[in-house]
Amino acid sequence: MSYEILHGPFLLMETVAMLHKYVNGISFQETISRQRFFMSNPDYLARCRKMARLQAAMEEVCAGLDPQAPRIRHYFACAGENSEGVCLAQLMTHPFCTLRETELHRNAAEICGIWEDLQRRGYWLTSRNGENMVFAFTNDPGCPGDLFMQIKAMRFPGEFQMKMYECFRDFRRSMAELVELIEPWAAALEEILKRETALFRETEEYWDAHFRRTGLEAFVATFASEPFLEKLGAHTRVAVLLMDSDLLTAIAAHSPLALEYNILYIGSAIPANGLPRSRGGDIETVGNMLKCIGDKKRLEILRRLSREPSYGLELAEELGMDSGHMSRILSQMHGYGFLREDKDRLRVYYQTDREALHNFLELVEDTVFSN
Repeated sequence: MSYEILHGPFLLMETVAMLHKYVNGISFQETISRQRFFMSNPDYLARCRKMARLQAAMEEVCAGLDPQAPRIRHYFACAGENSEGVCLAQLMTHPFCTLRETELHRNAAEICGIWEDLQRRGYWLTSRNGENMVFAFTNDPGCPGDLFMQIKAMRFPGEFQMKMYECFRDFRRSMAELVELIEPWAAALEEILKRETALFRETEEYWDAHFRRTGLEAFVATFASEPFLEKLGAHTRVAVLLMDSDLLTAIAAHSPLALEYNILYIGSAIPANGLPRSRGGDIETVGNMLKCIGDKKRLEILRRLSREPSYGLELAEELGMDSGHMSRILSQMHGYGFLREDKDRLRVYYQTDREALHNFLELVEDTVFSN
């Protein structure tokens, strides 16, 4: 199977992803912390530097944006209480990405044409994987009814269902409003991404090296379903979406989009070795990590640092430990990602990374129950 890595940016997708993050208070640093346990320490530190550059770019572009403005929230506030759930603008764009158009207005016009064509051909909407970034189209038997009933069957919160229904009922008007709304930020983002071409180049080189080493088909097999694999065509177009750091989505050539190639778009924070998430982690690595936190004193350190940051000498005195031994423990816990580090002129302060610890416990569960 051959592949072609496309050079971005796909401006509509990038701008929607950026505004979704900004409006909902999602940081790139939080995103990369969820991937901590799938990367070596050098890889993780390199990704952290990359995420910091993207965070700075987002904050520069969105400096004058009011995230509470009604029309902004209409399109970009997440459905339900999950601050990282899907928003209306994503549902209007991600499912229709063909990787043909990079320019904002042409991409928007293409999407409108696709939606209208799918309706004419009798396809109906159905959710995929709950609140995934995208939803699928199908003409299989079992359609729940008209457009309103199809949206209702997706089980989004009631208010969000009504917003979605109004949007898709008059899709061209909604898309025109969305494009007009985001155009100033799209222009500003485009200028910044022109300065940050190294971010695209580094990410594209990373994925090209991985595909050459493992093969694209083997890569896709780590996260795609069997029915998807059966529909794979001979050629795949791959796009990197810098602002969509969490996204990994594939569309097969036999989808209702009727493309002659497969589509694969990858978020900037997705590590190649983190894709088989549901299959658990390496048992030896997970075992070593459990040893790192698996005694009374180390759990006391984690509990103490969950209340407030501290430095090694202070912790050693509080817990009655040798300062050199404490320093080694803190270094090890930080190396595995259980602690965050904050340096000032004289000291290094540590604090328990709650999200990283939560992710690790999920990784232990996945490892135990993996096949």
